[in-house]
Amino acid sequence: MITDFSSHFIDGIRLDVSLRNEVRDLGLEDAAVICVEKDNTLSGFSSFPEHWWRHYIAKRLYLADPIISFARKSQAPMDWDQVIDAVGDPAVFREGERFGISRDGIAVPMRDPDGRTVLINAHHRLSRRDWKLRRTNVVRSLHLVLTGYAFILTQLKRDGRSGDHRLSVTEEAVLDLHLDGWEMTEIARCLNLRPRTADVHLRSALHKAEVGDRESCGRTSLLADRIRRGEEIPALVRREI
Repeated sequence: MITDFSSHFIDGIRLDVSLRNEVRDLGLEDAAVICVEKDNTLSGFSSFPEHWWRHYIAKRLYLADPIISFARKSQAPMDWDQVIDAVGDPAVFREGERFGISRDGIAVPMRDPDGRTVLINAHHRLSRRDWKLRRTNVVRSLHLVLTGYAFILTQLKRDGRSGDHRLSVTEEAVLDLHLDGWEMTEIARCLNLRPRTADVHLRSALHKAEVGDRESCGRTSLLADRIRRGEEIPALVRREI
């Protein structure tokens, strides 16, 4: 079974809507983000039409999805037609066509810091010529998108189960630059993140300090030092901006 986070919210936006906005900014149609745990359990979310995503889960098509199998073995991007050529005519693609999803797409996998397989599987309707021209840039952008969503999935799964106030390496870097007065676009460029991903890391760091907004940091390095040491931070009084 897939633990489905599609209807969960991040920064006031449903994950399925956020993902759809990301991929359509790249000229793609829809996508799914799937995380394969070390015990082979799955979690993720999707911007594909809900009736297809529900069908995919209900019929357990993920159990025989060759894209997931290939992603476990390699971190190389995989065009859907390459997967079809390698394994024949997979049921998941035949079923997808019944729901109006063509056989044009790409999967970009990665390993997260905990060693789990995470992939973004995106559908497009570009011509072969256009896809050839845009593929390299799209793959690079999808990898950045996936990095951010992999972090979000980890946070969702840990939500309510961890009292750890220590910052991750990325959270620490984002918070440091923020406290130094950097704009979010500058932070994202410096750390090779998308601005939305950098913002998620900052919000996570502030959440660990029980701070509801950026200005409540007081722009002081003392707060950052206390968070890094894992100290309990009392709730701060929020200022009207």
